[in-house]
Amino acid sequence: MRKTGSYFRTPICGGTWRNGMLNRRSRCLASTVARFLPSPQRPIHEPSGRLPLPWPALPGPQRRRFRCGPFFHSTDWSMTMQEQRFPAITVGSIGAAAVQTVNARDLHAFLNSRKVFGAWINDRIEQYGFIENADFVVFSQTGNNPQGGRPMKEYALSIDMAKQLSMVERNEQGQRARLYFLECERRAKAPSSVDLNDPATLRGLLASYADKALELQKEVDQLRPSQIALERISMADGSLCITDAAKALQMQPKEFFARLQRNGWIFKRRGSDHYLGYESKVMAGYLEHKVTAVPRGDGSEKMVEQVRITPKGLTKIASLISRH
Repeated sequence: MRKTGSYFRTPICGGTWRNGMLNRRSRCLASTVARFLPSPQRPIHEPSGRLPLPWPALPGPQRRRFRCGPFFHSTDWSMTMQEQRFPAITVGSIGAAAVQTVNARDLHAFLNSRKVFGAWINDRIEQYGFIENADFVVFSQTGNNPQGGRPMKEYALSIDMAKQLSMVERNEQGQRARLYFLECERRAKAPSSVDLNDPATLRGLLASYADKALELQKEVDQLRPSQIALERISMADGSLCITDAAKALQMQPKEFFARLQRNGWIFKRRGSDHYLGYESKVMAGYLEHKVTAVPRGDGSEKMVEQVRITPKGLTKIASLISRH
């Protein structure tokens, strides 16, 4: 052992003493060896002040220091290397529709945005013109705010809005989030696979199809009398004037005339008070024209061409009315 001033130290790796202290190179080497290769056979009696280590010092084997502006913050390296979970997708209501939604705060955390959440979501809504109750809804979180004060303001985003926010973030996390939302949409739109080898599934399918078949049969039974009546009308001889046809269909004559005009069945010539049928309806056998004698005020008669509805036309009109 060599005595230097009030300090006692064993020279390591050929260290030299100058004015009671090791030179800089030996001090760095000594501190490195003392840190990583401690040995009771080589005790190091440090003075009251620590020997300087290469700056900045590492606080521990699992922590690293990162530079952020003029300050240094200790960051848990193990936490930064963990895999972040994708934002959860739930079914919520936006407007009057039930759609898939994403919590904006969870998306903000996943995207690793440098802005605080409130400024981030407000800037995005204003910049890209998102509409409340169409692209997102605002609600208050139930329970107490862990930071104190009023309940936190939350945002439920539609999948389309979440995809756009992910794209405009322009980082790797945004790209991953966009692909994640696209995959969720694809799975939601894909038809659900049915296991036909499962007896319980087959019984359920057969029961549902049987119920639908019974309902359809009831509807057919209810419509059969009307169909028979229409078939009888279509096979009958003669034709009806429009007023009598309206009564047969239980409609007001004025409304019936207007409907035939709107649907291209009848029309009036300029300067005439009588209706005529369109040529296409006459050729199809729905209408016919009949010349009748109409008495005048002076006792004479005039011949007038009158449009009439055939039984086939009456059946066609009845079927059109039943559809609407």
